[in-house]
Amino acid sequence: MGCNGRASSTLAFRTILYNKIMFTSIGQLTYHDGWRSVLDIDEGLAEYYRNQIPRTIAFNKPFYNSHITVVRGKYETPINKDIWGKYEGDIIEFKYDHSLRIDETYIWIKVECKRLESIRLELGLNNCYDRFKGFHITVANRKNI
Repeated sequence: MGCNGRASSTLAFRTILYNKIMFTSIGQLTYHDGWRSVLDIDEGLAEYYRNQIPRTIAFNKPFYNSHITVVRGKYETPINKDIWGKYEGDIIEFKYDHSLRIDETYIWIKVECKRLESIRLELGLNNCYDRFKGFHITVANRKNI
């Protein structure tokens, strides 16, 4: 409560600002068979956030190394195939937030990256493959728990 007996708007403002903080990191873009492309990232990033998962939540470490999926060939195929591989090996900066998101199956952190959006658009795809989570880093999963 504020000095006048009402809820402090300053506290609410600080909370909103805290939830908007984004950190910056980099990854390396790679292309794979089957129209799959990912931004490989430092494994330590996902490991740090795995250590933040409350001990009361059971989880598994993901099967794949830490990455941000750019094109998920199992579910989509680029329209402009002639530019596939154009940015192989590029180092790309991305932003991520600090809040773990948890649902029945996955634990992840949200990612924003205009460059990955533009690469997808150049390939003739929409700006993000996952309409539910957007670009993200899967920190853990809760499959078969």
